[in-house]
Amino acid sequence: WHAWQGAEDTVLKEVVGRFMSKNPNVTVKLLYVPFNQLQNKFTTEAGAGAGPDMLIGPVDWVSTLAEAGLLAPLDEAVADVVGDFIPSTVDALKWQGQLYGFPESFECVAMYYNTSLVSTPPATTDDLKALAATVGVGFNSGAYHAFGYIGAFGGKLFDENFKCVLDQGGTVDFLKFVKELSETPGVTVSDDGGKLDTLFKEEQIGILLSNGPWASGDYVDSLGAEKVAVGLMPQPNSTNLPGAPFMGIKLFMFNANSDEEHFNAAVAFVKYFTSPEILELMMNRAGHLPANAKVEIPPENVIVNGFIAQAASAVPFPPGTVMGAYWGPAGDMIKKVVAGEATPEDAVAEATRLINEANKK
Repeated sequence: WHAWQGAEDTVLKEVVGRFMSKNPNVTVKLLYVPFNQLQNKFTTEAGAGAGPDMLIGPVDWVSTLAEAGLLAPLDEAVADVVGDFIPSTVDALKWQGQLYGFPESFECVAMYYNTSLVSTPPATTDDLKALAATVGVGFNSGAYHAFGYIGAFGGKLFDENFKCVLDQGGTVDFLKFVKELSETPGVTVSDDGGKLDTLFKEEQIGILLSNGPWASGDYVDSLGAEKVAVGLMPQPNSTNLPGAPFMGIKLFMFNANSDEEHFNAAVAFVKYFTSPEILELMMNRAGHLPANAKVEIPPENVIVNGFIAQAASAVPFPPGTVMGAYWGPAGDMIKKVVAGEATPEDAVAEATRLINEANKK
């Protein structure tokens, strides 16, 4: 089961066809499930002893599903290939010392810009505002896409005990920045990613903050490869700190209910999918940042190298067991400030309280 769409889905189907032609005794059946339903559907089905042999999902699901006993450990099954992968992408998939997922790619959000509209990408937030009226700027204010600017303004989500500390750093300044952007001519602030995608693909905006590598295939299809580039998130002039988006990992997880035959077939498929040849295909066609360190990345690939540069300041995803409490309150916090329904100070205080109450901190 997966939630891939667009270029990701196209390449996934192609790779499945290649694998089955090489392994005629194995049939791989794909089921698309909308992302906002995928984890719950898997939890329900696997919890009842059913579900798919494999699930493609993000890193923050690993701890939740493994703790529930729904995932099969992989340490022995992938021991022969795991050394080929970037260590941080493997370590992030361990729960209580065991490996419960296998990495396909890593990801973070960064700044997209249209090279036909933007000759020099903005390095600071003041540069960004100065360009807005002439080239157009889109800012995704969703709790995931905008998170990198909380760190850039000196804020922090959790302390070492996973107590929410949004109210102790620069989150208020982050919210003031988003509010100012929403009032800046030429800037569209929205948590509707589809709307912003359309504006970028139709060249109504030349800069999009922020989106991830999964969108690059569709942008290239619409605009042409020569127009699409990725750069670092502009740094706030007040802090000179880099953007600190979430570091995500796309991975394969294996159902604890699968019998030995189906588990072994699933592992064979994943080893094929994460080989350098296939991950190079995913990089070139779908913009994925390969977790396999043996994939060679050409220096002229400005999209992949742009994301790799941004990933240097990305922060690891906290465990899904505490992240579930973040999304709703954080999204509402940003919405209320942009809409003028709450001050940044009040919005941060409310979000922090709700997150800590949900996590019993």
